[in-house]
Amino acid sequence: MRAWYARGVAFAKQDAGMLALINLLLATVAFGKDLLQAAFFGTSAAADALTLAFFIPDTLGNNLMAFAIGVACVPMFCKLLVQGETGRLRRVFLQLCVYAVLLSSLSCLLVFVLRDPVLQLLGSGMDADVFALTRSLLNLLLPTMVLFPLCMIASGALQAQGNFKVPALGPVLFNTGFLLALVLLLIVKPEQEQGAWWTAIGIAAGVVGMTALLARAFFQSGGREWFSSAVWRGLWREQDDLLRVVRTFAPFLLILFCSQFVYMVERHVASLLGSGTIAGLNYAFRLAQFPNWVFVAALTTVLLPAMARAVGERNPAQVRVALTRAIKITLLLTVPMSLVLYLGRVPIVALLLQHGSFDHESLRTTADILAGYSLSIVPQALAAVGLRYYMAVERMRVPAVLGLLAMLVTIGCDLLGAPKFGPAALGYGAAVGAWVNALAILLLLNGDLQKQGRMGAPHESISHHHSGV
Repeated sequence: MRAWYARGVAFAKQDAGMLALINLLLATVAFGKDLLQAAFFGTSAAADALTLAFFIPDTLGNNLMAFAIGVACVPMFCKLLVQGETGRLRRVFLQLCVYAVLLSSLSCLLVFVLRDPVLQLLGSGMDADVFALTRSLLNLLLPTMVLFPLCMIASGALQAQGNFKVPALGPVLFNTGFLLALVLLLIVKPEQEQGAWWTAIGIAAGVVGMTALLARAFFQSGGREWFSSAVWRGLWREQDDLLRVVRTFAPFLLILFCSQFVYMVERHVASLLGSGTIAGLNYAFRLAQFPNWVFVAALTTVLLPAMARAVGERNPAQVRVALTRAIKITLLLTVPMSLVLYLGRVPIVALLLQHGSFDHESLRTTADILAGYSLSIVPQALAAVGLRYYMAVERMRVPAVLGLLAMLVTIGCDLLGAPKFGPAALGYGAAVGAWVNALAILLLLNGDLQKQGRMGAPHESISHHHSGV
């Protein structure tokens, strides 16, 4: 265990550039997937069926449940690791796996039972044939809801020891399965309905491949011992550590839900502003999120375990150093990118997107929305860094409340501004909400650090007691 921790510290000292390169590869694969999907399916009924069938398990199982639990478990894993609490670490890991399987299986079963009313709500207007295809594809993809959380828990365990490369490569493998299925479609050129089935199989295969990759890396790092009979016997002996993970998981899930709800409202408002506004919103959103998806995600992935280890070592000075360095790097990366996208939004959109049916009106709509979205890049990145601090010290009430506040501000700006200023208001509304969130979280974070410095006391840490496992 001590050797495992030593490897983790060595890994954590590496620059996040490697992760940024992997994230760039992921973004490239995802963009290629989008292009090939558009080339084969276009805006056909089969495309609608596949998109909606994948949207449900991906949103519930991957973007919400799995991402929340995968990030929330990292601080606890790191603290138990640095304390040398082998038995507690293995127990809480196994508890998380068991509960994740039960919760995701229950969610999967619930969606399966309610799939008809859910699809009718999300896909109103689909004819009977398209509805039947969507229903069948959803049945095929629903089991991925169980695998996504397990993948993220394994990723959290690997990140706790400083192995960031394999968890980052997992989503690349997942999207590669999706991409290869689309390549096969363009070569064989089957009917679109059959192509939807092949693509769904490729998605499922990608998820299985990601699961196998993470499981192999986890077992190679000594994870096989975590499933010993001794750990199983003591599985329900104590659940204090599990409850601490849940106290981080639940607020983080709320924050993610707030973000998803804002996206839904933005698209609803966009639908009222004329044809093509939703598409323009999606294009602008993808362009504006690129810096955070590639660079800031890499930085925060390394930052959270580093701060959690410092908390576990009762070293608040090191927490402050890691946080200050992360904020400086974040500003160095995001400020120039924000300015480039804002000042060069028209030529950038024209260069990347103005082809075929993407005419001058599409260019204007997308560029108008991108103007505001580009100004949200910096505050979103700063808020993500601040959020990792609160996760490391296990005090999630502040970011949860601020997430709700930012959601209300953004929605209010959208609803009040869109009728008067058109599509551009959606981008600026996102920027206003992001800045409110970032400034508030950094202000409160700074006060917390100053308070800790005056007290000379460590942040939240794991109490020392012997495990019975």
